[in-house]
Amino acid sequence: MLQTNATDQFAGVVRGNLELLDGRFTNTLSAEYSEINRTLLGDFDPFLATGTRTNIDYLGVLTVNQDWTVTGGLQHEKTKSEGNSESSFDINSVFGELAFTGFENLVITAGTRYDDHQTFGGNASSRITASYTVDQTGTKILANWGQGFRAPSISQLTFAWLTFSGINEDLNPETSTGFEVGFVQPLAGDRVSVGATYFHQKVNDKITYVNFTDGYDNIDKTLSKGIEFTASANVTDTISVNANYTYTDAKDVTDGNEVPLIREPKHLISGSIQWNPIEKLSTSLLVTHNGEEQQLDGSTLAKWTRVDVRVSYELMEDLNVYGRVDNVLNTEYQYIPNYGTPDRSFFMGLRKTF
Repeated sequence: MLQTNATDQFAGVVRGNLELLDGRFTNTLSAEYSEINRTLLGDFDPFLATGTRTNIDYLGVLTVNQDWTVTGGLQHEKTKSEGNSESSFDINSVFGELAFTGFENLVITAGTRYDDHQTFGGNASSRITASYTVDQTGTKILANWGQGFRAPSISQLTFAWLTFSGINEDLNPETSTGFEVGFVQPLAGDRVSVGATYFHQKVNDKITYVNFTDGYDNIDKTLSKGIEFTASANVTDTISVNANYTYTDAKDVTDGNEVPLIREPKHLISGSIQWNPIEKLSTSLLVTHNGEEQQLDGSTLAKWTRVDVRVSYELMEDLNVYGRVDNVLNTEYQYIPNYGTPDRSFFMGLRKTF
């Protein structure tokens, strides 16, 4: 059954900044609102819905002295869905981070976050990061460990295709634990940079899309590990390039099994070329290659490559006109079988900062 999807979106943000203690204490208060109206155009419309998200958050950064920096904040988020299935929930969060730079070339940060979800209750997560720069070579060594928490979105909780069952009460939030180690190496007088990072992450109750009828479900235990390579270079004063390659080995390890995760490409490559021929004009060419992916029915989703173009011109201070062309080559590709992706698309607008 072929359906055409129509989506209207609106988003707005207001942000205020206040500096105290001669700039050592910065405060930022933000209020965001977004709305999306999604519908399928046809005789049968299971996706008729309006979703809204309201977010208010505060972020404070205090530089205690040259060795210590304290960051803290509060966040309130409310999401709501109206349509075939109606629901709403609030999330209240508090977070903090402490950074120490008292040892030469070493930076250590430790942070924690507590989320109080209206439906799923409270969850605390923490992280620790460290970086060390070797004087003789300029090599930066990086490491971090962290925990994560992600509650299902309203669209995931209320997804329904053939039956309008309301809230999926069996869908649980994701929790994760992982670590990364890597390095960044400058070369050619800092005009070139290369790096590599190994990552290892365990996720409990990973949220995954199943099919039109069943919507979303949890995978009990998953393990994702792999390595990411990065490279960048300032070719000339006006041209720079970036490249990234990620190899991911992602598996469902429930009950000791090792089954490849669906919709997780082993190979992901991206790159860009930025050209700024004059001070006010910036352009970029972006290329993304997504490798083959395993699907739920055992089939393989074909690999694809997409090319995008971006252009921005400064009309006057703090006012830019911009344009972009997505999928320049009009490539036919899919993230999920039978879910269409846009053909060649054109966008243009004005951006004003205050």
